[in-house]
Amino acid sequence: DEPLSELADGGVGSRVWVIHGLGGAGKTRMALEAAFSAQQRGTDVWWVSAADADTLVAGMQAVGRRLGIAQEDLKRGDAADTLWQRLAERQHPWLLVIDGADDPQMLSGPDSCVADGRGWVRPVTGQAGLVVVTSRDGSAASWGAWCQKRRLEMLPATEAAAVLADHAGSHPRLGSV
Repeated sequence: DEPLSELADGGVGSRVWVIHGLGGAGKTRMALEAAFSAQQRGTDVWWVSAADADTLVAGMQAVGRRLGIAQEDLKRGDAADTLWQRLAERQHPWLLVIDGADDPQMLSGPDSCVADGRGWVRPVTGQAGLVVVTSRDGSAASWGAWCQKRRLEMLPATEAAAVLADHAGSHPRLGSV
């Protein structure tokens, strides 16, 4: 609940959050909750999968098209620059979720790393935008100092059972803890 309330407040500190932890820890679920909450407040939300490089690029180009960038401009080598210029100009609140960035190098620009801030993920200027990245990689070397890293641990058994029961509802075959 604490990280979700911080995200709802616009991301305390950094405007780029990296939610990391083991597979199954709830990173995507937390990002979904943050996206749902933001959308309920009228924020523009874009969700991009980083399952592989092609999917990431296609997703970021789709965000660019939603921002009014012409397809031919997105096919150029500077598509990330064009996209981030457009995001920096926005006054309306926005949230960009990049899910499953287990290989952070995919997010970096040519001949750089994510920490350089020249690729698909960059420091957010202004107060309108927020980026949430989910990843299994939480190493300091992978992310810039401008990223707020938040590690998600596995839930204790009792809390995990409560979450499952909550999602299952009052199904008659639901077991007990």
